[in-house]
Amino acid sequence: MYVQHRLNERADEINQLLEKKGYFYVCGDASKMAREVNTIMGRIISEKRGLSEAKGQEIVKQMRSSNQYQEVCFFADESKNDAMLTMDLGCMGLIPHLTV
Repeated sequence: MYVQHRLNERADEINQLLEKKGYFYVCGDASKMAREVNTIMGRIISEKRGLSEAKGQEIVKQMRSSNQYQEVCFFADESKNDAMLTMDLGCMGLIPHLTV
């Protein structure tokens, strides 16, 4: 079970918190997980609010601009045995006041 599945399980709660201007913070693998979480968030917003998926993604984009949605992402260097992590500084955000 991945974080994307957990988000779907708690979609009602997540939407309610976001409607109250709660902050969403994601930390993890930038290669796949972060993108999928972004997509799921847009889908949750669109489904729970009766909006188009495009509008849901637009809201996620607005959340990013206002720092309501923040990420700290990394890329695992699989070519090294020690699984060294490379931080993607362009993907880092501030720690929010409320995490979901």
